[in-house]
Amino acid sequence: LPQAAFLPNSTINSRNFAQDHWQEFNVSEIGLLVEAGNTIFVDITAEWCLTCKVNKSLVLEKAKIIQQLTAPETITMRGDWTKPDPAIAEYLASFGRYGLPFNAIYGPGTPLGLVLPELLSGALVLSAMQQARGSTENE
Repeated sequence: LPQAAFLPNSTINSRNFAQDHWQEFNVSEIGLLVEAGNTIFVDITAEWCLTCKVNKSLVLEKAKIIQQLTAPETITMRGDWTKPDPAIAEYLASFGRYGLPFNAIYGPGTPLGLVLPELLSGALVLSAMQQARGSTENE
């Protein structure tokens, strides 16, 4: 991985975040959570997915992103496709996708989900989070 992934203070408590804030992926809950006004960040990943690991290290585990993912009324769901899972395969296929990484953000502004590109950037995730929340101003 690039050296930037290992700069001091480039991540904050990413291990605690991974353990404490990611819920198990459950597609049937997403609609109800959005109706209740929540923003849902979905991360479908696998142990064998190198791009997934890069996205985590360079984007999802950075302080500014963690701050957004742990904001009130924000829920993070992670699905593990290390071993084949028909529910995850069906979910990916519903978006015309058949591989990893896969990230989508749901919210009042994107109730049907906003699919992110395979390679993430911090600016892209922050912008998508604002769009999903229905917000046009910087938070």
